[in-house]
Amino acid sequence: MTGATGGSFRFEPGSYFLAGAYLPSIACLRPDGRVEWAYHFVLVIPGAVRDDAEVAALEATEHLVDAFEGGAVPETVALRLRSAGYVSVTHFRVVGGGSRHGEGFVPGVSECD
Repeated sequence: MTGATGGSFRFEPGSYFLAGAYLPSIACLRPDGRVEWAYHFVLVIPGAVRDDAEVAALEATEHLVDAFEGGAVPETVALRLRSAGYVSVTHFRVVGGGSRHGEGFVPGVSECD
């Protein structure tokens, strides 16, 4: 799964590297005015500490699929993610390739379509 689309936004599962552990994480991307997508916000489950980025990303993928089940109504998706325990990260960073050099969102996919 490369992500889910809700209106003008795209959601990508991944993990968030923090203090030697990974949290299930979902990034919301929006069009940046060109052909590219830009990160808009990142959500994490603060208490869901995992030792492995793939495990955290797979969990986030399941949550994302569940959130979009039955349609992509933004309010419903938001409520489902909130009920799964997701909260917004302030001042998030995006790190690539499973980097352990700093905190931040590690995409669970190689690129955005």
